[in-house]
Amino acid sequence: WQSEAHHQYQNPYKQCYHDIKRTANCLLDCTNSPPKLWLLCLQYVCHLLNHTASSALKNQVLLTMLTGSTSNISMLL
Repeated sequence: WQSEAHHQYQNPYKQCYHDIKRTANCLLDCTNSPPKLWLLCLQYVCHLLNHTASSALKNQVLLTMLTGSTSNISMLL
């Protein structure tokens, strides 16, 4: 499969990765964390996004849609 020329938004995961990376960088900057914690911050942001509702999924939680059971978010508070 090859992408078409001059169509930069063919891969929908690029925008998702861009949002995750932007949020992680903002979190690292706001908390004044050292740059060596970038991987942990990316994992944290992905964990948060997996446990919170998304408007792209019609206000559904990703893990709830995947497993069918309500996820426990008390650890995120």
